Amino acid sequence: MRLDVPTLLVVLAGLTLMLAMGMLVQSRRSANARYMLNLALALLLVGPSFLLVALRGLIPDWISIVVANAGILAGLGMCWNGFRAFNHRRSRPAAVIVPPVLWLLACLHPDFYASFPLRTAAGWTGITLFAFGLSYEIWIRGADRLPARRPIGVLCLAASFVAAGEVVFALLNRHQVSARLSDGWLSLPVLFSIYCLFGATVLSLVMTQQRTVHRLRRQASQDALTGLLNRGAFVEAASAQLKTATLTDSDIGLLLFDLDRFKEVNDSHGHAAGDAVLVAFAEILRRSLRQTDVIGRIGGEEFAALLTGVDARRANLIAEGIRLELARLAIDHAGTAIATTVSVGLTIARARETGLTSLMERTDGALYMAKRGGRDRVETAPA
Repeated sequence: MRLDVPTLLVVLAGLTLMLAMGMLVQSRRSANARYMLNLALALLLVGPSFLLVALRGLIPDWISIVVANAGILAGLGMCWNGFRAFNHRRSRPAAVIVPPVLWLLACLHPDFYASFPLRTAAGWTGITLFAFGLSYEIWIRGADRLPARRPIGVLCLAASFVAAGEVVFALLNRHQVSARLSDGWLSLPVLFSIYCLFGATVLSLVMTQQRTVHRLRRQASQDALTGLLNRGAFVEAASAQLKTATLTDSDIGLLLFDLDRFKEVNDSHGHAAGDAVLVAFAEILRRSLRQTDVIGRIGGEEFAALLTGVDARRANLIAEGIRLELARLAIDHAGTAIATTVSVGLTIARARETGLTSLMERTDGALYMAKRGGRDRVETAPA
């Protein structure tokens, strides 16, 4: 069966335009509005350009060749800027303007316009650079590691490799370029590259949804003020950590922190000052503990941390270090230096010999002893 490339391009153009309309609507209520708008505009440029290419022979060549390819290059530049927007990076208007302008200027040169191999090599060079740039931007530069990033990057990278191969072939085999065209004017690699990039665009919608889900999950598990885990998320993460430690029969330590006389801070300086104290203490915890430790804000002025692979001496040193750092800290709020302290309860146990509930109860008892003992101290629960 013969491949009818113009028909496929017309179908692809229609799908592209419908996808663009959907993205325009979605961009009005999306948290990634700039990204969605860039992709929608890119598709609105590329879709009509596909139609112009498909109509070659029915419309003047300067439209199906010069204008159509300029539109495709501008659309790819817009798509690249969209991926940069998704990564919260600044747009580069030159990526949308310079490639099509260079193409238009080159087509004004009679020798270039008359040479199909040169036009082919130039067009494929633009696709190669943009496809590789898209792959790099979405796969390598992304910090959130969303699952959809990899397949998008692979599709764009595949398109760039195919496009690069066509550049080499067009330059080294000028007399055979026309023989590789389907229906006498378009080679199959064009469709492969286009469908790869189209597939990457469709997957980008999936990636947007993944970011939304990730953001909602983070909001549901994080304390809005400090950015630490909230109580429910801490219990869930600590339980999972405890199960892992059970497999290796590691020592685990639970620290409970209660800021001393916190109500007095709120009453004397206002709730904004109290918030500043909570944020400052959360930063101390982040600096003092490892990334593998589970840290959370489990109450108004109460914090907790689960440490694995630590003995009593090491856990006590960590707790004392946190206590001393807060005691030395003068928290500035509205020109006023606020000093505060923290009481700490500590429990050390073998992971196989305890559960999170009993661990919390024992540590809470140690914290109560620290409060009764005069505050600003660390107390360890009896073994």
